[in-house]
Parts: sequence; structure tokens; C-alpha cells
Amino acid sequence: LKVGIEGQNSLEDYIVDISLKRDNSISFSAIGELDFTPKKPILDIIVDFEEFKLDAFSPLGEDVFNNIRGYAYGNVNLTGQLNNPDMTGELYLDQAGLYFPYLNVDYLFEGTSVVTLEKQTFTLEDVKIRDTKHKTSGELKGTIAHKFFDNWALNLNLNTNNLLVLDTEETEES
Repeated sequence: LKVGIEGQNSLEDYIVDISLKRDNSISFSAIGELDFTPKKPILDIIVDFEEFKLDAFSPLGEDVFNNIRGYAYGNVNLTGQLNNPDMTGELYLDQAGLYFPYLNVDYLFEGTSVVTLEKQTFTLEDVKIRDTKHKTSGELKGTIAHKFFDNWALNLNLNTNNLLVLDTEETEES
């Protein structure tokens, strides 16, 4: 991990140059500017992903979803307020998947999945999912939006003839 932060003749305006190298290739880079001059700090950063391992995001899902895996490619421009930036760009996910502990279901995203980012919204475009246990499948479309990375809203459409969505044992208290 290489982090370069250089002040622009003040203690409130910085040029940022961050990169993460894996197997002698840069898998993540973020280049741009952070400005703490306004009351609400702003940023203008371009983030590039090249075979970036998604495993690092597993802790974000906590107990809701985990075992996030696969690779991300693409670039995203982050602008606006530091605590709620506008995102613009596309990410391509390969060999991606995740596990929902409460449902006891693990899903793979088949092929390359496209995620478009606009403002505070992630748009899933024709993501084909398959459960790893019974190999049932479906197609997922829709949006995941946030406000300040806290207030999340889902608008998802799942089209399937047969998809495993719950794989738990029945108990007296269930």
C-alpha cells in the first residue's frame, strides 16, 4: 500500500495519490484532491479498480451478508461532500459472490456483472445469480441507494422460476 498526501501550500487542501499493489500490479488507485477549506469538506478523486479482490468488503456486511468475494474492474469518480460523495462510474464484477447467514444461502454472480454508480445509487444491471448448494438461479435488477452511507434504500427485482432463498432447519422457536 502506497499513500501519498501532499499539502497545497495550506493545511486544508491536499493532493491524494493512493495505490495498492498485488502481485506486482496495481489493483487499486485513488488520485485527486481533498479540500477541508469549506465548512463541509469536499473531494474530487478518481478511483480505479483492476482485478481488485472484494474480500476486503466482507466486514461491511457484518451479520447480514458476508463472504463477499470476487474481483472488481472499472473506475469511479467521487466528487462533492466527503461524508456523502456523488459517485459516477461503472464497476465490473467477476467471480463475485456473497453469503447470507440468516438465510443460510450462498450466491455466485455468474459471468461479469455490471454495477453502475450515479450520485448515491448503485444500479445492478442484469446480474445473474446462482445458489452454490442446489444450483438454482435467477436474475437480479434494481438499485441500492444511500444517504451518508447510513440510510439505505433497496429497489430490487428478482426474476426466477426456481431460486433457493431460504435454507434453514425448522425449530420450535422459528
